[in-house]
Amino acid sequence: IGTLAGGKRDFQGLEFVLRKRFSNGWQALTSYNWTDGEGNTNSDSNADFQGDVLFLDPRAPNQFATQPGVINHLVKGAAYYAFPMGLQLGATFNWNSGTIASRTFFASSRNLPFRVPAGQTFEFAGITTERWIAPGQVGSLENPSWGTVDLRAQYDRRVGPLNTEVFVDLFNIANNQGAIREQDLVAGQGDTAFGEPLQWITPRRAFVGLGVGF
Repeated sequence: IGTLAGGKRDFQGLEFVLRKRFSNGWQALTSYNWTDGEGNTNSDSNADFQGDVLFLDPRAPNQFATQPGVINHLVKGAAYYAFPMGLQLGATFNWNSGTIASRTFFASSRNLPFRVPAGQTFEFAGITTERWIAPGQVGSLENPSWGTVDLRAQYDRRVGPLNTEVFVDLFNIANNQGAIREQDLVAGQGDTAFGEPLQWITPRRAFVGLGVGF
């Protein structure tokens, strides 16, 4: 896609990282990312269409905008503490501001940027018969922000010639089941109208395990 005539992407970002190296039984790492990406060519469900139809050509009007899939703000962190008697406790968290998406219509199993209605066609590059992308459709939506916290507890003990460990992983401890993606099809699809939730955070879940090494 990046080799299409007139194709352009401008990406910029900042990353801040704070790390406490392991000492005195504990360590921690946290980071913040800010990103911004604009362009006129992307693989957001229409990769093959861009070389086939005029209204998706990178040089077509209203195509250059914030690119779908961009996450403007992302925060992550992890911490770990080891007790002398073999118990280890750890936690991770992540939060993001929500992915950018476009207002779309459904065609050939793809979500494509919404076009002007048939009666509102306008001239571009001498072409008046094409239904170009409507203004303000590409990258105009932002899905909900969301975050989760995960915990881990592990106990290590040597039994004779064996190294044993028992652990518990607990994911999404707050059991947050909020939406992470909303319907971007302007006409909706099935029972899901435009703007209604499509995907949710996976509910709280736990995993228990036992390991033996020799």
